[in-house]
Amino acid sequence: MEPIVLTNLAGVRRQILTAEVLRRGGFKASDDAADDMVLEHCSRPLADKFQGSAEAMRIRLEGMGFLLRKREASLF
Repeated sequence: MEPIVLTNLAGVRRQILTAEVLRRGGFKASDDAADDMVLEHCSRPLADKFQGSAEAMRIRLEGMGFLLRKREASLF
């Protein structure tokens, strides 16, 4: 299973942000707010399945390496 990389979502980033701003009723201003919103959008189906928040699921998935903000160089 390949991780979801934030840079791979560039083509749909605007649509995701629009949907998330409408769903949340606003935009939280911080350095990583837009990136967090995109990754939380991707983690929402699992958050719903396990009855948790999208933010908590995003943090968990990032910790496990399933959501990446950027792809690190690798030999394999």
